[in-house]
Order: sequence, then structure tokens, then C-alpha cells
Amino acid sequence: MILTLWENMSSDNRRDFIAYLNKICHLRWYDNPKQQRQKEVIRDLIIPTLVEGDGWIPEDMDRIQDLAQRWDMTNGQLIDRITQLWRNMHTPLDAKQAGKLIRKTAGTLRRWARQEKIPARVDKRGHWIFSREFLVDHMR
Repeated sequence: MILTLWENMSSDNRRDFIAYLNKICHLRWYDNPKQQRQKEVIRDLIIPTLVEGDGWIPEDMDRIQDLAQRWDMTNGQLIDRITQLWRNMHTPLDAKQAGKLIRKTAGTLRRWARQEKIPARVDKRGHWIFSREFLVDHMR
């Protein structure tokens, strides 16, 4: 089963996505059991699938199947999870969402953005918009 999303990505996008996933795996802020599980899925299942399998999710690859069964995931759910992570990487966050992600107040993030300590932009309505990818960098 080929991951269409991966197949259609440029090599630069692939590299950026793998780097983003590696950053998520090394975050220390994810400390509850659900978040630890998500990090393990990314580290032990998703990254090897993308790097070693080059986006190909074979039905007969024992290691991938064993890992997927460990987390009760079918190949379809694995593909959905990878797609969700890709979308999350590119989905802009408002100040409140970004603050929740990095455990700071929205006001602090807006102040940092005005001071150019973190990258952000202002949308048409005057709201600050933050990139999840840059916030993950900040959290590390």
C-alpha cells in the first residue's frame, strides 16, 4: 500500500516532514501517557515507515505489522495518522491555540511576536498566526 501523500511530496518536503517528526519525538513537554504513546508511534512506526519504506506500507512487512498491532493500528489508520501529522505541521495556529501548545499565555506569544522573538504573522482580521513547526522548535 503506497502512501500517496508521501509519493507526491518533493524531496525537500519529505526532509522537512521527517525533521518535524523527529522534533516531536524529542519533546520533553509530552509527559502524559497518551502523549508518550503518540511519540512512540511516531518514533517506532511512522518514521521507519517513511524513511526505510520510502512511503510504502507493505502488507507483509512483519516489523511494521507487529508494531502496528502493538498500538492496534491498521495500515489505513497508519496512513490517516501520517496524513494528520502532515496537516498539523502546516496548519496555522492562533495565539490561544499556540499558547496551549507551548504552555504560555496568548498574550505572551503576541508580545514575543511583536518583539520578533518568534516568527508569526498577522492575518486579515488582525489576529496573530503562528506556525506549529516553529513552535515545536521553540519548545525544544
